[in-house]
Amino acid sequence: VLSRLKEARRGSTSGGGADPSLTVAYSSYDLASRPAAESVGSRAALAWKYDTWGRPEEVTLPAGVARVSGGDFSGFQRQYDTLDRISDVSGLGQLTTSPLGASWSWGGADRLYGFTTKAQLGTAVRFGYIGGPGAQPPGGVGDTASQWRLGTLTWGSTADDVPGVSATEPPGTVWGQFSFGWRGTEGDPRDGVKLGRGAVDALQGGGLDLFAGMGWSWVYDAGVRLSHAIAGRGDIQGR
Repeated sequence: VLSRLKEARRGSTSGGGADPSLTVAYSSYDLASRPAAESVGSRAALAWKYDTWGRPEEVTLPAGVARVSGGDFSGFQRQYDTLDRISDVSGLGQLTTSPLGASWSWGGADRLYGFTTKAQLGTAVRFGYIGGPGAQPPGGVGDTASQWRLGTLTWGSTADDVPGVSATEPPGTVWGQFSFGWRGTEGDPRDGVKLGRGAVDALQGGGLDLFAGMGWSWVYDAGVRLSHAIAGRGDIQGR
């Protein structure tokens, strides 16, 4: 009646009509016409719950397919900040002794400062912006026209960090770090292209060096077309 999709069928690869095991069915919708349950074939349903602003805040995974039937863990729940950006994901119920999920930290202009998993190891990624918050590329800011572009990506563990450390600070244990170099900004005569991705020597800071050899430097012709690329440690000046 309300033009909601109730069922979608797919033909069998061997012919003879639709294959029931491939049929996707939406058994229920909420009052805002958002799907509340979806099932494929005879599998248990995947179910959603939404908050007042239409954001999916809970998802229940199909039993027997994505989770153990009768177990404590049933799916995930999400939280959002005041600007509708995802800020936290956690498990509905416990799957193992280690917590499930992750948390996100955001800044202005939708810049992601970092995210951290809730597991005991506390795996984390931190993003630094040129001339702004976060770790800076080796050698300083460089081209001022590149300010607020992505400058570094740091991967590591927060397991030994002091609680409350800002997401703009690198993880306490660094496993690897990339730095990025740019040539001006979009619309500028220098066109804003990325010049290189450097694999920072994390060993100098007492960390691991898992990004070694994963850097690049890129060289462009006068038409801003990539002419060649050089792998290795990389160079953020494109040399």
